[in-house]
Amino acid sequence: IRTPLNAILGLLYLIKEDADASAKTRERADVAHRAADQLMIQLVNVVEATRIDAEVLKLRVNDVRTDEMLKQWHALLDASAVRYQKTLTVDAVFDGDVPGTVRIDGPKLTQIMSNLIDNATKFTDQGRVSIRMAFDASSDLPLRISVLDTGPGISADDRDRVFDRFSRLETARTQQKGGSGLGLSICHELAELMGGTLSIMDDTPDGFTLG
Repeated sequence: IRTPLNAILGLLYLIKEDADASAKTRERADVAHRAADQLMIQLVNVVEATRIDAEVLKLRVNDVRTDEMLKQWHALLDASAVRYQKTLTVDAVFDGDVPGTVRIDGPKLTQIMSNLIDNATKFTDQGRVSIRMAFDASSDLPLRISVLDTGPGISADDRDRVFDRFSRLETARTQQKGGSGLGLSICHELAELMGGTLSIMDDTPDGFTLG
């Protein structure tokens, strides 16, 4: 399923970057590319939900370089801000001393981060989106990753159901932004499968913590 959609994304990217194409054609290709990109995110979430329910999801734990992960997530932040046409300050940094490598399923962790990054940039119209990676060797869950943003946050009434499948916050902003209501629930379930937790931060700026 993903292969033909990847081909569509690639072709649309080539069209919107083609200097010989008319401005109107490039603009239309850009709109289509962003829509197809969102479709890919929803498709991945649906596939992952199905695999979790069927209990066929397997973790592949390896040594992963923490600096390379942060670099990749920073690039995802930049790309997401461009996709949503936002002028935001973005960064991804270590918070204190963090080992050079950790044993974890890197692709699954990045899948969680991709969803969190997408949400943060989608709902933050101005200000900052930041990723912080910390490490506490004395903790049962030593690796701690936070995604912070200056968006509107999540109300106290909505926090109990934000990780429920197909749960969408019925506000004017979320209705305008769209979404299936699967992203955060999949992130929460993947985090638990990896032996961790995903929680909403109570601090300001708002955000999510994975650890």
